[in-house]
Amino acid sequence: HAAALILHAWLRWGEDCVDHIDGDFAFAVHDPRQCLLYLARDRMGERPLYVHHVPGKRLVFGSTAHAVLAHPWVPNEVNEARIADYLLECAGGGLEGVDFTTSFHRGIERHPPRHVQRITLQGGQSRRYWQLEPGRAGLLPSTDQDWADALTEALADKRINALCLGPGLGVERAAELLPVALNALHDPHIVLDADALTALA
Repeated sequence: HAAALILHAWLRWGEDCVDHIDGDFAFAVHDPRQCLLYLARDRMGERPLYVHHVPGKRLVFGSTAHAVLAHPWVPNEVNEARIADYLLECAGGGLEGVDFTTSFHRGIERHPPRHVQRITLQGGQSRRYWQLEPGRAGLLPSTDQDWADALTEALADKRINALCLGPGLGVERAAELLPVALNALHDPHIVLDADALTALA
């Protein structure tokens, strides 16, 4: 289901589709109309995307390094510097929170969070599409009614919300369940959480 929604987002917004998708994702779109391959990863880097790219020759990508290594032309060479950095991180130092691209294999990179990459026959171009802006969200709701209003506003948002693509709870069904959740606010005997709403779905 998520793949179909991403395809619809691509057909509607093209390379700006990542601005209309919330939640965790990592995907690639091949658009033969433009001889273009487009790679994207979510804002927080929840979903992995590994890439082996030799410009003008080959591009191999997958959700794990092992999947990329399954291609016979991808070299299986250990990146000793990355392993050393990881061990330093485990000991309380290192660059794990800074270096978002290197992997444990020399020929494979991690596609960085918050970035898209556009690859054509002429070459590749990467850009950051999102940046955290402190204070942008404003103050959190303080009362149950404020939270209910915020939830109503969020569900009215027409952007594709990948967070609703979890265990089968789509945006339309979530909107149907909204009155149930709001009524629960006024009934001390009803407790609803995400699992309960999913069960109702």
